[in-house]
Amino acid sequence: DGDFGPLLEALQTLPKVCLDMQVSPVSLRAVMGLAAALGPAAGGLPNKSSRRPSLAEWSAPDPLPLRPPLVGRVTRRLSAASEWSASSRRSSLSEPVVRVLRSLVIAQLDLGSTQLRDDSLELLGEALQHNATMQQLNLDHNALTCRGASAIAPLLRRNAVLTWLTLDHNHIGDAGACAIAQGLQPNTHLRRLSLAGNQIGPLGAQALAAALADHPALQRLDLGFNAIRIPGAAALAEALHQNRTLCDLGLRDNGV
Repeated sequence: DGDFGPLLEALQTLPKVCLDMQVSPVSLRAVMGLAAALGPAAGGLPNKSSRRPSLAEWSAPDPLPLRPPLVGRVTRRLSAASEWSASSRRSSLSEPVVRVLRSLVIAQLDLGSTQLRDDSLELLGEALQHNATMQQLNLDHNALTCRGASAIAPLLRRNAVLTWLTLDHNHIGDAGACAIAQGLQPNTHLRRLSLAGNQIGPLGAQALAAALADHPALQRLDLGFNAIRIPGAAALAEALHQNRTLCDLGLRDNGV
């Protein structure tokens, strides 16, 4: 993990942090240590003694209780998720990860271009379903498939504050678009949804159109660089007769 001691100690003294670790070769355990160090600003794990928490403590079976999240906006870019693998999901680290992410006072989470995979997103989605502050989630340019999109659907259904979701340039396909559409049907808060470059065809576009027709908040939908073709475009056009909020629909390079 490298020597993160000085960084952890420094972070513990800062009231507010924007941490950019994009494309950093940092392990999950190191990221969780950073989350603990940021506890005073972000509702992370408490440090009851004067010493900093050891990174090894994240493998403890009985994690420490969380601090209540403090009021305020703290933007986090924890882009070191490239090692959130199936093995780490099954490990004893899973519960601390979920509890920390649930409690972070976080307005924007940018995990773009981090090689994020479906199993990691399942853990992330579970943790963020009830997060009360996250408004923007960026997952673009990763390796997500329809399974990852299915993990996002419950987040759309249950999170009442998320307004911006970006999944550009993944591989969710029609099945993933259908899963997102199912999550949108009970959703009343999302304003921007970007699914460009996801191998979505007519079936996926038709499912999204059905969800779009009655959505009370969505203002921007980007489906550029897919393959929805004439049937998909026709379904979206029909949905616009009912929808009263959408003002920007991106359909560039769709064979229309």
